[in-house]
Amino acid sequence: MKNKILFFTIIIFTACKDTKPKPVIVLKPDVEYLHDAEKKLTDIIITDIFNPPVASRVYVYPLLAAYEAGKFSMKIKEVNVESSPPPPAQSITNQLKGFNKMPTPETGKDYDYTVASIKAFCIVAPKVIFSVKDIAAFETQTLNALKTRSTDEVYNRSVAFGQQVADVIIKRLSTDNYKETRGMSRFEVKNDIPGRWVPTTPDYADGIEAHWGKMKTLVMDSASQCKPPPPPAYSENKTSVFWNETQEVYNISKTMTDEQENIISFWDDNPFVSRHKGHLMFQDKKMTPGGHWLAIARLFLKDKNADF
Repeated sequence: MKNKILFFTIIIFTACKDTKPKPVIVLKPDVEYLHDAEKKLTDIIITDIFNPPVASRVYVYPLLAAYEAGKFSMKIKEVNVESSPPPPAQSITNQLKGFNKMPTPETGKDYDYTVASIKAFCIVAPKVIFSVKDIAAFETQTLNALKTRSTDEVYNRSVAFGQQVADVIIKRLSTDNYKETRGMSRFEVKNDIPGRWVPTTPDYADGIEAHWGKMKTLVMDSASQCKPPPPPAYSENKTSVFWNETQEVYNISKTMTDEQENIISFWDDNPFVSRHKGHLMFQDKKMTPGGHWLAIARLFLKDKNADF
């Protein structure tokens, strides 16, 4: 009887055993993981609806972290023994304002700099976005794949190095005045000055980032270093430059060709567009200008087969 019970127990546990094959991990070229990281950040920026100035901040810190942790991966493809080797990739943050010195790898130790790069990116990104679960899922999937190609020692050392780089980046972003500007007053609307900007129909949206000029700069001393010339002075005189330019835009809007509409749609880059049809209103989410240019850069780099 005991033998029969043991036999059926073995049958039951064997039948309940998961027989599904484990997923096959196919590693990609290192550069593809960087493209994936940038694309994931763009998708999140669209979902979280960051306006263009804030989106620029969301992009810059995680991608700086990815670069600073991954720059040591540069390989010397051709070495001329008669001349000195080319210098390693240069730090970007040491050419910017407010960053502490970046850590360097231990001499003589092996690293997987793609792992370090992705880790640094995934640590910094949650500090500047809302959809942190999306980054966590991306990190798990990507690092689980990359972990299979090196020893635990190399992998853990690379992850630790990515963390060290991320810590320097996070210290800088925590002091750039972003949090302080969130609590400042909104753009004050006044109708007593002819030509002053005011919210317009149909959404009456607020002015965007009225206090962005109070953010700590990365490169410039102030916005005055690249100050554009003033726009034409507001005027209701039908012979003025302002009136003629405004009328030109209005006239074109009434007789647009398909090509012009496609150009407008391509370069619109409004991250949150309200569309109205009668009493129906719905919103479209799109890339910001920064995301648009990064997408163009990604296409260019892939076309040139640029490496990590």
